[in-house]
Amino acid sequence: MTEQQKISFPVVGIGASAGGLEALSELLTALTPETGMAWIVVQHLDPTHQSMLVELLGAKTRLAVSEAHDCEQILPDHLYVIPPNCDDDVGRWKSPSTGARQRRAAAHGDLRH
Repeated sequence: MTEQQKISFPVVGIGASAGGLEALSELLTALTPETGMAWIVVQHLDPTHQSMLVELLGAKTRLAVSEAHDCEQILPDHLYVIPPNCDDDVGRWKSPSTGARQRRAAAHGDLRH
């Protein structure tokens, strides 16, 4: 198994400016919890303040919501929030089927996997 193996489900990247909480909340309220997709939220956040985005979005959806961490296993029906003070190269995901690392979303809109 190589590091180039693909994740076998869609990964949806959502970018938002600092004022995007309302739009994100509306989207998440409308989603069913069994989408079969992984969701990654990249929002401009103040790097000097602790973010409450995981808690705020978690209150709007039945998807599992967590802050993204480097080398985390990406799963469908989960929403991952990129933490504050994260640069454009935010790390790598692991495929749940293979354990192989996958390229994770970049904050500048490069959402290849």
